Amino acid sequence: MLSWPLKRTCVLSQMLAISSTAMHPAAALVITVCIGASAIASAHAKEVSFSKTLSADEARCLAQLIHDSDWKYTPQFHAEMMSIAEVGRADLKGDQRKDYVYIFEDGIRWCGTAGCQLLIGEKKSDGTCHLLYSGAGDTSFTVLRQRDSGYRRLYMPCEARFDGRQYHQIHPDCPNAVVRR
Repeated sequence: MLSWPLKRTCVLSQMLAISSTAMHPAAALVITVCIGASAIASAHAKEVSFSKTLSADEARCLAQLIHDSDWKYTPQFHAEMMSIAEVGRADLKGDQRKDYVYIFEDGIRWCGTAGCQLLIGEKKSDGTCHLLYSGAGDTSFTVLRQRDSGYRRLYMPCEARFDGRQYHQIHPDCPNAVVRR
């Protein structure tokens, strides 16, 4: 992923090039570097897109993840969670099977300074879903190339690593009101 200063430099250089009649050689060089850096970043990470429509399999998996997470203690929210969930699909193990990333960002109760409620589940060969993460996250969700215990690292918007059982953010206080996303 491109760093914020590099992204800003790339956008400004492109705007300058578009607004001027002749491109300055330095602007052309910066744009070339930006395109190359963007291509390298995308080769190492894959951003996950989210959909408001869940298939029957995705809905079954979500219901199981809600039951297996701490949300099982708040059944009054289950129907709302099922109705507002957005789903993203990602291959977290490199086995060509899509794992599910659910985000709940509809309304004040689901989002705060740390992001929105997020559940990640892995569909097993027997059809059951295994909870890989329950916590805060964001729709700027990226699957990184590096791996821990066979699973790819995540950026959601802070880095999370797999410990052999579940994902954990490497900085427990990130993101919050003090730590920027």
